[in-house]
Amino acid sequence: MYGSKRKTDYMKRRMIAIVVTLFVMMNAEAQVIVKVRPITPVVIKPVCPSAHHVWIGGSWRWNKRQKNYVWANGYWARPRKHGAIWREGHWRAARGGWLYVPGHSVKIVWIPRHTVVGVLFLT
Repeated sequence: MYGSKRKTDYMKRRMIAIVVTLFVMMNAEAQVIVKVRPITPVVIKPVCPSAHHVWIGGSWRWNKRQKNYVWANGYWARPRKHGAIWREGHWRAARGGWLYVPGHSVKIVWIPRHTVVGVLFLT
């Protein structure tokens, strides 16, 4: 009896691992390296709708049919997470060219005023 329960638990864990792996693979964005990064267009922001909105900057998206990056305009939105800021997307040098890193929310971490973060000794 103990052996069959152990086998059942093993099968459940294995099935969960397979489902999680498939979910991650389906939601992963392709990372395409280009030799020359595109020039970011000049953007004029429309008027902010309220003091509660933040600007989500435009971003580059890979177009599979055209086999190149296309620009998607930015927009105003209410922050999804309290205490977070929007980090703009940017190009990062990669082996063989450039890789686009999409924009995303970054949680703000507050450090108390009197906390010593590091000490620098000059000799």
